[in-house]
Amino acid sequence: MTVLDLGTDALQELGIYGIGDTVSAADAAKVLTVLNRMVDAENTVRANIYTLNFATVTLTPSLQTYTMGPGGTLAATRPIRIERANLVLSSSPSSRLPLAIYSEDEWASIAVQQVVTIPQGIYNDGNFPLATLYFYPIPDQGYTVELYTWQQVAQFVATTDAVVIPPGYQDYWVYELAIRLAPSFGVQPSGVTVAMAKRAELRVQSLNTPSPKMASDPALVRDSGRGGWNRISRSFNP
Repeated sequence: MTVLDLGTDALQELGIYGIGDTVSAADAAKVLTVLNRMVDAENTVRANIYTLNFATVTLTPSLQTYTMGPGGTLAATRPIRIERANLVLSSSPSSRLPLAIYSEDEWASIAVQQVVTIPQGIYNDGNFPLATLYFYPIPDQGYTVELYTWQQVAQFVATTDAVVIPPGYQDYWVYELAIRLAPSFGVQPSGVTVAMAKRAELRVQSLNTPSPKMASDPALVRDSGRGGWNRISRSFNP
């Protein structure tokens, strides 16, 4: 499926084109523009992002700040958000130390930031096009760091570009693109189209949102000292 294929489906959903009609060059260009705006917006919604990007970077001893993005000091894409990070310790076998992701307030509250030892956390200033990562404490060795960041869908360059997305996304993108294209063509999307877009988005989000883990308050659970109930022997297991 190409950008033009996706756009053709969306325009047909609006009734702008019929089956077998050829989309004009001007309308195809509009599809590309609106699709890229949609992708840009979708990249900021965690529930619509299908996976986390995994990257490993190497720190420089005694260097606290690193940039990510085009021409940055770390060979990695600028992250929209860092979900989690690990410091890899060169033990045998190697072990991972989870790094805290500091907020602005948490970073600002560190009174003495010029401490050199094993890093415990990262502050991402979120700048653009280069984001700067600040490590605290400053690394005393050339540690390897694992970064789990939101996977971005890249912008499309031409209407002939292939659209490669996971199962479930094609339905969502067609209906969502139709809704976004409607104002440019002076039409209103039907209630069915709007409802289908919402249903498709919820299906996508159900795959991307982890199920919450339930736990009982230890204070409410009485330890009887016995095992589980055996329904065959009709007694507690020892």
